[in-house]
Parts: sequence; structure tokens; C-alpha cells
Amino acid sequence: VKLVFSGEREILVDVGKKHLTGNLDRVILSGETFVVEGWAADLEKNQPAEEVFIFTDGKLASSAELGISRQDVVEAHQQKALFHSGFRIKIPVKVLKPYPSDIKLIVVSLSDRAWEFSFSPKQMDFIRSTLEQENFSQ
Repeated sequence: VKLVFSGEREILVDVGKKHLTGNLDRVILSGETFVVEGWAADLEKNQPAEEVFIFTDGKLASSAELGISRQDVVEAHQQKALFHSGFRIKIPVKVLKPYPSDIKLIVVSLSDRAWEFSFSPKQMDFIRSTLEQENFSQ
């Protein structure tokens, strides 16, 4: 898998495997928007990742820059440089209707490494069951 940006920047997604780490802490529903919170960092370079993207069925659904403070990550890795490694990315529910066959969350680092973070089965079930409820305006 390769991400290609408008500025001809190309990033191979699975090259970040050994270096990028993080976690999708939670998926919540806020009004008619899914909010995904977590953190991501390039541990080899000792810096927060740069940006996070969500793709649904191959199309870009949302993106967000990292920068939310995460003291827990600093303490877990004993690295003050990782303080701003948190992210919060929002996806309108209507973007995910009907339930997409494929949802990917891809994190990109400042050194052009990228890695796909997996939603837990519980998080996927939450997204699916929310989308299957009929109380959202079509």
C-alpha cells in the first residue's frame, strides 16, 4: 500500500512497522460524528508522528495532525519528546454510511514512515452497530 500526496510525496505504508508505535485508545460517538482518540510515535527518531489518516474503502475520509499532550506516553517510554504524540480524529457518521467493507487508520511520521493501526474487534463492533441503528437521518 502506498500513500501519494498532491505534492508528489509518496509514502510506503508498511515501512513503519519496526519504528512506529501507538494505540487507538477509544472510539466514541459525539453527536453524528465518530471520534477516534489515541497516540502514535516514531520511537527510533524519538518524536511524535506527524499526521493520521482514515480511509474507508480506499477513499480518504478524514485526517488530523498529532499534537495532543499525552503525559502517560512520556512516562511509559521515559521520553519527554513524546509529550505531543496524541491525536483526535473525527469522521462524520454519514461518511461511513453504509458500513464500509474496509476502514484503515494510517499514521505517517515526520520521516515519511507510515504504518496502519488496527481497530480492535470491540471498536469495529461499536462502529458497525452504530451505523446499523436506524436513528440517523439518511
